[in-house]
Amino acid sequence: MVAGFTVIAAPSAAWAAAIPVTTTEDSVVADGETSLREAFTIASGNGVGDTIVLGAGLTYVLDECAIGALAHTEAQALIVQGNASVIDQSCDATAIIDSSAHAGSLHLQNLAIDGGPNAAATGIEGAAIHSESQLALSAVEIRNVLSPGGSAVWCAKCADSRTDLCIELRAPARVK
Repeated sequence: MVAGFTVIAAPSAAWAAAIPVTTTEDSVVADGETSLREAFTIASGNGVGDTIVLGAGLTYVLDECAIGALAHTEAQALIVQGNASVIDQSCDATAIIDSSAHAGSLHLQNLAIDGGPNAAATGIEGAAIHSESQLALSAVEIRNVLSPGGSAVWCAKCADSRTDLCIELRAPARVK
């Protein structure tokens, strides 16, 4: 209360509503469902920070190999609420999540990322997660991601400044 008036803060216009993922299929078709890949596309094209919400305890198999990694290309924050779900990459020599917007941020919460580039010499930097932006992992498990000559998680922000928080691991986040 300020001088007899109640101050009510309006929601920030910089955040869109949550984007619920309604199918575990890896598709990009106009079928009334929203796949994980489509949710990333929506979040990369609306000019605001977004939260992608996965269904509880589900497995999202990425099998559209020619399309490539899930891409976050916007200079905004993207939060992926996993709800104890799994993102399972079934494609050989294909990265899983690629956040290419240097001014944005990527926050992954409560999920497992499984599989990934498994060829003998892929050399992919960030085979599970490649981030040009700030990266926060909370209760994230990365497993069975192989990239001989590369890395499972890569974050460019670390090279910019020692004062930037580039990768924040919150227990029990881990890479196996």
